[in-house]
Amino acid sequence: MNTRAIIRAMVGASIAIAHFSPGCASAPELPSRQPVSKPATEPKPGVVTVESGELRGTPLEEVTRYLGVPYAAPPVGELRWRPPAPPLKWQGVRDASKPGYDCAQPNLGIFANFSGVEAREDCLTVNIWAPNRTAGTAPVMVWLHPGALNFGSGSWPAFDGEQLARRGVVLVAINYRLGQFGFFAHPALTKESADGLVGNYGFMDHLAALEWIQRNIAAFGGDPANVTLFGASDGANTIARLLTMPAAKGLFHKGILQSPLTLRQALPTLAEQEAVGKKFAESRGVTSDDPAALRALSMEQVLLTTSDLEGALKGEAHSLGSLPSTRPMIDGKLITADVIDVFREQKQLAIPLIVGTNVKDLYQALPTVADVLVLPFALNPEPILFAQLGPHRERIEKLYSSASAPSSVLSETIQIDRIGVMVRYLVDQMRRKGAAGYVYRFDAVASGFSGAIEHATHAAEIPYVFGTFEQVFGRKPPPSDREVSDRLQRYWVAFARSGNPNEAGLVEWPAYDLTVDQTLQITNELPVALRALEQEKIVAYLDLLGLNK
Repeated sequence: MNTRAIIRAMVGASIAIAHFSPGCASAPELPSRQPVSKPATEPKPGVVTVESGELRGTPLEEVTRYLGVPYAAPPVGELRWRPPAPPLKWQGVRDASKPGYDCAQPNLGIFANFSGVEAREDCLTVNIWAPNRTAGTAPVMVWLHPGALNFGSGSWPAFDGEQLARRGVVLVAINYRLGQFGFFAHPALTKESADGLVGNYGFMDHLAALEWIQRNIAAFGGDPANVTLFGASDGANTIARLLTMPAAKGLFHKGILQSPLTLRQALPTLAEQEAVGKKFAESRGVTSDDPAALRALSMEQVLLTTSDLEGALKGEAHSLGSLPSTRPMIDGKLITADVIDVFREQKQLAIPLIVGTNVKDLYQALPTVADVLVLPFALNPEPILFAQLGPHRERIEKLYSSASAPSSVLSETIQIDRIGVMVRYLVDQMRRKGAAGYVYRFDAVASGFSGAIEHATHAAEIPYVFGTFEQVFGRKPPPSDREVSDRLQRYWVAFARSGNPNEAGLVEWPAYDLTVDQTLQITNELPVALRALEQEKIVAYLDLLGLNK
């Protein structure tokens, strides 16, 4: 198997990471959180009633699946680049046997149409897997897919929620606006906004979906008071951002962040993004400050092109995060500061967390746009990395003096450890606010790949979390892979149930404390809790990041 095929299979559906009209009324506010109760008796097999009407799902052996369920109105026409509006009602029983559209995104490179679903702007839907039998209400797990906020879908095969739902949770996967449709600012759009909610439309979609879940998940047997967000890569980064938003309070109660690699990211201001958006609009032929002209652009005109993406690789960040017109921004409403800065000031929402990384999260193997589009995203070239260390460079390099490795390997190790310290800091700051946290390091390699890949690459944990080996690798997993997957799922579900990942039969996972640094090492063998990073290195990176003050 060649390198390209190996990486595509290992990462499956989630290899992307980040670095990073007049007179029309504003979209109405979402209704208050009044949950739709599940009826005592279900008169129609596989049919539930939500606020917009009845849904018919697909009964499986132990789970019923509902696909393409709208949580907001289609963000098209006059609703493009506006906060999400409430979902439209329908008559009769809506067929929920097929997924909704993927959100509009470039159909390029390794990211091309993983889900097999057409991509359009009309995409604000959720997929739901509900256990057929539960004792009372079930905990809810909500998946935020990866993709650098530019690619991806909750319908990618790697994110099939059936296996987790069999363990007694209601599993929800969200689609949200991406790229230029989800993160875009322009003076004309700001001027017409009555409430100042502009720019970060993708994050507004997350909030709208979570509001919808609060009002409707009881109809599927889920507990709206026990919602856990989990996500990988930029899905994990998004959870961290939601923790900084007062508007998200009460919408979720626990979080699992799998490889959040850009917790420290200097975001542009709204004004800066307006200037970038204006330049982008001009490149598409819109020179006036008329929002109607912007909304008249076709989907294809708004989408990024190969030349746009190639241009991003010429920047220092070497990432989709260096595409200025598709970045989140400090809008003064939802986002007011960098994630780490909010945590440093203890202003984050306080909930239990699981946070972790993979040993080779910054693995790079396919350097061209044609092959992988934008990999690596977060890995800075050696000269940039060492320049970023500034006056701390000599001190940090001395901590690795015993390692006889080329500078390229040292550079990667330093960056991975720096990210690892940010993850630890995030959890420890939550502990200081009274919420327990747990840190892991994942290094299981699926059978059949151990010869070509020695350590777990970015997103390699996803098929273990979902139990989707067949969808990702095209074959049934051997018992050794199933055992790792079983343990990981049990930790995740136990945490979703109670806020504590420990249960009988599992290796004890200690709550995290930065001074002790006990993390769970998840490998192909039994997990083990141990100190993964010397205290000297933790202190040095905290000093580098300005977090010891």
